[in-house]
Parts: sequence; structure tokens; C-alpha cells
Amino acid sequence: MYTMSLDYHSIVGQYPATPNIHSAAGLSGHEFKFARVLGEAAADMILDILCSLPMGFLKPAQFN
Repeated sequence: MYTMSLDYHSIVGQYPATPNIHSAAGLSGHEFKFARVLGEAAADMILDILCSLPMGFLKPAQFN
């Protein structure tokens, strides 16, 4: 199955309704090249470490 978000970007971050759930989804297609950096950013978010990368446009909350 090939899945995409509505804006064709990955979804990385905290699930809006449940603070202890994080996701990294939609890494198919061209996003597989960014798997390493997305993994590092997701780990920073999970550990509450300030991420220096501009990740706001990938947050799941953007679709609410």
C-alpha cells in the first residue's frame, strides 16, 4: 500500500489528542531518503530535546 498525507509530506510528531503517542509516517516514495534525519528528529521530540530542524510543517496537528 502506498500512503501519503494530504500535502504529500511525511507526518512526524506528537499525536494531538494523546501526548504520549508520537508518529513517523508516510515515508514511502521520495521521503525514504530522509528516513535518517526524520528518525533523529522524532527521537528528539520523544525525548523532549529541542530539535534544531524546522519540523513544524510535518506535525500531525496540521490536519486538524
